[in-house]
Amino acid sequence: MKKALILGILAALLIVPTVVFAATTIGIMSGTKITFLGPNCNMNYTDSVLNPKAPVYGTNITAEVTSVYGFEPIVALGDQSVQPGKEQSYLYTLTNNANTSDAFYITDNVVFTNTNGHDWKIRVIVNGVTTLVTWDVTSAPCPLSKDGVEIVSVEVTPSTWEAWSPNGSSVEVTLNITTESNPTGYYFSPNTCTYGGLATSSDATVTLITTSAMKMTRYAVANAPILYSGGKHDPVPGAVITYVIVTSNEGDSNATNVIIVDKVPTQDVAAYHMGYNGLHDNVTIDAGLPTAYGWKGYYSKSTPPDLNFGVIGSDWITVDALNGATIDSAATYVKWEKVTVEPTEDAKTLTWGIIIK
Repeated sequence: MKKALILGILAALLIVPTVVFAATTIGIMSGTKITFLGPNCNMNYTDSVLNPKAPVYGTNITAEVTSVYGFEPIVALGDQSVQPGKEQSYLYTLTNNANTSDAFYITDNVVFTNTNGHDWKIRVIVNGVTTLVTWDVTSAPCPLSKDGVEIVSVEVTPSTWEAWSPNGSSVEVTLNITTESNPTGYYFSPNTCTYGGLATSSDATVTLITTSAMKMTRYAVANAPILYSGGKHDPVPGAVITYVIVTSNEGDSNATNVIIVDKVPTQDVAAYHMGYNGLHDNVTIDAGLPTAYGWKGYYSKSTPPDLNFGVIGSDWITVDALNGATIDSAATYVKWEKVTVEPTEDAKTLTWGIIIK
């Protein structure tokens, strides 16, 4: 008998129950009256000679469900890159896990990682209502109903002025959400449900400016005629003056619809050549400067021509040669256009020139 009892106890000890917790459950509404014992609890009996006695009923025992507070943590969002003046929105979903209504507060901490970032607009919006427009302050309490879901968005709009939204400037916004109540945290019950939630949740996002940043320098080189006995670069009659335009995209994103226009001098000189997809033979430049390819070249004899991107026709005449071309001596303007200039295009050269009469 003892042996059988011992084996039974050992078998019971080897059985380990597996508990799988379900998702967080809201639970019964706070303040609900629950009856533990009531009129249905009764006792019947007879006396010593088996005569029925009056039933005895249990007292009515009730309990009021206690409030359980907390919410699900907001999901962390990744950093984003934007152009100056373009709004970037970060959307968060706040889910109430309390068995009663609650309220929450919002604080937005803002740190610029580049001192040139100015005049940026940062707003916190709760369900379409602007809640915060200033930084590092705490909002008024925002209501959160039982079973409630609130959409909280952070909107970052950099300045449209390039000097205040330079390439590489950024802002870090930390959104902190705190309940008005005092949650006890998560807990589990024998029915495999999870109840409760967090008291605070936060997320930090970085909005980074990645924009194009075109730079341009310009210098001139004189090349004297071949049979001239003086200096090779003397600006004498018959010499060719070549203007060298050096372009670079020093930003982190493409520049689009780029147009470069230069005006031809009109006194004592005449337009002579233009290179737009290579270098002209009449120019001697720094060998370390690579050629700018992919640009379309045009010259105009109008004063002034239409200076908008993409305009050709009567105002602008296309340069046909791939490696530079002699252009009309009556040209008044030259221009180059390129739809896309990538960030890798640094220190690329374009040339055009005049001849001294």
